[in-house]
Amino acid sequence: MRASFRAIVNFLRGTVRRSVRGSRRFGLRQYRKARRLSSRRLGLDFARRAYLEILIVLRYVYLTLLVVFIPFAAWDVRAFLRGDSQIAMLYFNAAFYAAALVVTAVLHSGRLHRWRLARLRLICTVCVVLLSLSGSVVTLILFENTPDLSLFSATILSVAIMFRFPDGTRYWIYALNYGLLYGWFFFKGVDNPILIQNPMFVLLLTMLFDRVGYLILANNYLKTRRIEDLNRRLLREDLNKSDMISIAVHDLKSPLSGIMSMSRLLRSDLDGFPDAEKREILDDVEHSSQQAMDRIDDLVNLLSSEIGPLRMRVETLDMVDQLHAAVQAHNYRSSQKGVRVYTRMERPPLALRSDRTAVGRILDNLISNAIKFSPPGATVFVSGRPGRDAGEAVRVEIRDEGPGFTAADRGRLFARYARLSAKPTAGESSTGVGLYSVYRLARQLGAKVMLETTPGRGACFSVAFPEAPPESEEAWSAGAGR
Repeated sequence: MRASFRAIVNFLRGTVRRSVRGSRRFGLRQYRKARRLSSRRLGLDFARRAYLEILIVLRYVYLTLLVVFIPFAAWDVRAFLRGDSQIAMLYFNAAFYAAALVVTAVLHSGRLHRWRLARLRLICTVCVVLLSLSGSVVTLILFENTPDLSLFSATILSVAIMFRFPDGTRYWIYALNYGLLYGWFFFKGVDNPILIQNPMFVLLLTMLFDRVGYLILANNYLKTRRIEDLNRRLLREDLNKSDMISIAVHDLKSPLSGIMSMSRLLRSDLDGFPDAEKREILDDVEHSSQQAMDRIDDLVNLLSSEIGPLRMRVETLDMVDQLHAAVQAHNYRSSQKGVRVYTRMERPPLALRSDRTAVGRILDNLISNAIKFSPPGATVFVSGRPGRDAGEAVRVEIRDEGPGFTAADRGRLFARYARLSAKPTAGESSTGVGLYSVYRLARQLGAKVMLETTPGRGACFSVAFPEAPPESEEAWSAGAGR
């Protein structure tokens, strides 16, 4: 029996100890959270949202008052006709109802939510002052007959609970009502301690509700901001993924078309090519196939990722080899079209710290566009040289003899899916993705893309690559033809 009693006591003691410890931890967390919220400067957007919330509450409150006030006004009229009420109540009823009608009409106008913060604060303050003073005035009118402060207390507490002001406006509303109440007490010589102390107790409750209301308002605002930021991030990531999917799919056209062209060339006269040329063609097929596989790998990585970006793989590149490889990938297409591609490289060797795939796609896009938009028999010049400006490692220029760009084209040169005035000269397809992808890739690498053009006399794209790409968590995209 004694052991059972001791077990019960120990159980109750442990329960109380865990409850006290849990309550203490909960209280400390809430206290720290309240301190953090109090120390935050939430800005004008927070104040505007708070006043818009007050405006919505006021609309419903005044609309309800117009309906609820009718039977009370009718009762006062009946009481006055029977000699049981003062004429002051009739004056008050008429003034309050007229003011409530005007305020309701103003509150339900369709442009209030577009007002500036100062005007919103003014209209909300006037409406709340009218409501609070109405309760205080009715209390004073009825005070001699009914020495009860319940209506005054209910009015002040309603202001604290329903209208959560984000600033100190509420304090002078309370000061106005309490000044009116205690001034009336002084004028009437009221010396009842209960009637004097009870409003002060209500004031303490009001300040408590004010503080809790502000913390709830600030907490909800911060949560809403976090949700909005997350939604914007999700939307941005979704757009980035859509961009990369469209660009990566478009990128597959170039290597696949090269593979198809070289395969047709071999099949048309397999025995007519010496072994050295066959190996060269097969090397180009292998290179184009590897390009296609790289784009498919990027697409698979993108689809398998959640929100995380694809990271750049920074390494030291020989830009001479990069440019020669990019030009060689388009040898067959340029020869079919009769476009001559000349390269000029300045020594010493052009070394660059960057992402091989992104740099290769920028060069591939620009060279592909230069060939695509140049007329048959034209010349494309590809050059590379060390950078001359501060922070510039390598500058690449691709100059063509195509139709160039107009002033209207410049305004949407790097827009997604933009259709510019120039048209491919041999029936090639143009999706409006290439220059957009060049711009995005260059921005991710920290490079600058510049254009010199004269309508009808060709264009020259210059890409200034930095000494090293910026340290960024941003995703990078792929690119394809214009």
